[in-house]
Amino acid sequence: MARKLATMDGAAFTVNRRKYTYTLFLGRRYSYFSEPDQRFVAGGTFFYRLSGDSSVEYNTLVYIKDSHQIGYRRRLGPRWLFTFVL
Repeated sequence: MARKLATMDGAAFTVNRRKYTYTLFLGRRYSYFSEPDQRFVAGGTFFYRLSGDSSVEYNTLVYIKDSHQIGYRRRLGPRWLFTFVL
């Protein structure tokens, strides 16, 4: 579910455990064409493994307008993956 929404300079902090993973990032947006008023970019991802076949993921991005996304994934066999995103 990773998307490239803005080019930025900054730093990220990641913790990876067996049941969960989370990443937090903070930075600033840069532009080659102008100096926008809003330059602060922050966000994070939280990924939790419910079982061997299913997981829940939460993504957030704070830039001009906040963005939030929740997703559920479940493997239905060796070749099928069900994904539900809000």
